Amino acid sequence: MRYSFFLLVILIIVSCSQKASPTKIVTYKPYDPSISITPVNGYRLNDSLFIDRSEVSNINYKLFLNYCLRTYGKDSEIYNSLQIDTTVWREVENPMSLTTGKYTDVSKLYESEYLHNISFDNHPVVGVSYGQAIKFTDWRTDRVLELLLIENGYKNSDALKTPFTVEDYFNSKYADVHVVDNFRFPYYFLIENVEALKQLDPGYIYAKEHYNKYLSDNEVQFTLPSFTVTMEPERLLGNVAEMTATEGLAFGGSWMHPLSQCHLDSIQTYDGPKNWLGFRNMSKIVTYKEYKILRGKR
Repeated sequence: MRYSFFLLVILIIVSCSQKASPTKIVTYKPYDPSISITPVNGYRLNDSLFIDRSEVSNINYKLFLNYCLRTYGKDSEIYNSLQIDTTVWREVENPMSLTTGKYTDVSKLYESEYLHNISFDNHPVVGVSYGQAIKFTDWRTDRVLELLLIENGYKNSDALKTPFTVEDYFNSKYADVHVVDNFRFPYYFLIENVEALKQLDPGYIYAKEHYNKYLSDNEVQFTLPSFTVTMEPERLLGNVAEMTATEGLAFGGSWMHPLSQCHLDSIQTYDGPKNWLGFRNMSKIVTYKEYKILRGKR
């Protein structure tokens, strides 16, 4: 009996020790505001301003959708409100040479496959509304700040059970996260105007008119955005027209616009999702104080 009692005590101690969570001691390294930040896929316009090298692609948007699916659920209003309009491809009248046994024209092929087939992952996302583009852009800002905090030791990758946002971080909503008030991070936004782009090499930019030889024939053709090869932003002209920060206004022309409308100064209007309309982000390296000012202007 005495041995049985001691064995029971040992079992209880072992059991308790297994259930007990050790206290995690987090050591934060000093933050250096002078650290240079270059956003992924970003081309530097000046010390703090960047532009994406390519349009936001299908795979980018699918990552966004997958995050919202896992976070909010497939029946949530948030997730369903972010689904793009694939019916925009029904507006394509001219058939393509690309046909298969399953699809006899471009509208059926692209409506079914363009977003979902991995062959189109690096093509620019289309069928997106202005509001959805803004939601993606805000989500991107939140995710990049979260990643920077993890990389710099101010947040554990498994510390949060709720979606991470810039506002909640700086308002100390997360008990296990160390807040650094002067932390600099990229704030993403839609291109406000084309003036900021004119400091890029004009010869390079306008040469893009001739990159896609199919523009003048108004044939449905796409060029794949390149994330690693080029040292300059690609497809600012042609490919897809790109949203600006002003809802209803886009620039640069697209595969369905004549060559004469594919200039930086070319402005297209739209009233909803289009098969010729996409977007790319610009980003500015800011503190939270600067972030609030910029968000307030929107």
